Amino acid sequence: YATGIEDLIAGRVRFMGDPATRIAEDTLRILRLFRFHAWYGKGEIDAAALRASAAAKDRLATLSAERIAKEMLRLLDAPRPAPVLRVMAATGILPLVLPGELDMARLERLCEQDGENHTAPDAILRLAALLKEGDGADMARRWKLSNAGRDRLEAVLAPGARIASHLKAPDVRRLLYRMGPDIFKDRVRLAWAAAPMSQPALAWRMLLAMAGIWERPRFALSGRAVMAAGVPEGA
Repeated sequence: YATGIEDLIAGRVRFMGDPATRIAEDTLRILRLFRFHAWYGKGEIDAAALRASAAAKDRLATLSAERIAKEMLRLLDAPRPAPVLRVMAATGILPLVLPGELDMARLERLCEQDGENHTAPDAILRLAALLKEGDGADMARRWKLSNAGRDRLEAVLAPGARIASHLKAPDVRRLLYRMGPDIFKDRVRLAWAAAPMSQPALAWRMLLAMAGIWERPRFALSGRAVMAAGVPEGA
């Protein structure tokens, strides 16, 4: 433990000294173990650290929602968060901070697409990938997300129109008008991540491209134009 250089080179993430003592000093270190491993670790998570974290998992209830959310969103921003989340689930830690039935497969595919399409990781979208339709409001409340994060998570997971790769242009324009381009793109990304691998990527990329160039139409007439045409002023 003298310098930690050897651990850095080997990609070993572990506590300095006794893991239980370090966790007793700050319970948040349980979540930081997984977050750091997701970003910097190689191979299996340190066994001693994992045992100590699992033994102290009930103490996570003492942490504020904001601290939990901050660590978990940072973890979700890692290149490949799903394997670490699976370990958290196996130790009983994940249900304490992210309860419910989670769609790990959709998250994994979304992360793969980030690499394939050179898109930056997006923690809120990745969180949405894990959740079910309609669960956005409850999750945002549990983690006390910002207003922007809450609104986005709710909109992305709101029940409604299904996105499919074969949508026709008029249907795409209607959805863009109803949702706005940002939420439309989010929902395209989630639908793409859940779709069979056999569906061509080009069709999904076309939907994203259409959203990128779409402009909300402006109604051509105003009240003044109507009155100028001879309609009396009034309601």
